[in-house]
Amino acid sequence: MWGKFAAVIGPLLMGSVTLVISSRVNDDELAARMGILSVLVLFILGAYVFSKVDLSEGKQKAKLL
Repeated sequence: MWGKFAAVIGPLLMGSVTLVISSRVNDDELAARMGILSVLVLFILGAYVFSKVDLSEGKQKAKLL
């Protein structure tokens, strides 16, 4: 499920940021770079979520199964 979500959100985010920046400035190369850079936000959010995972609790729950 999450793989399908990521396959839609990543390109949608990149394309929309590129389109918005391209309409505001006349530099298409800059707009494309900012679009690619916008995907970095998703990686930062993912890193934050993974930093909140309690590994010891997960190991204990895995042993119960």
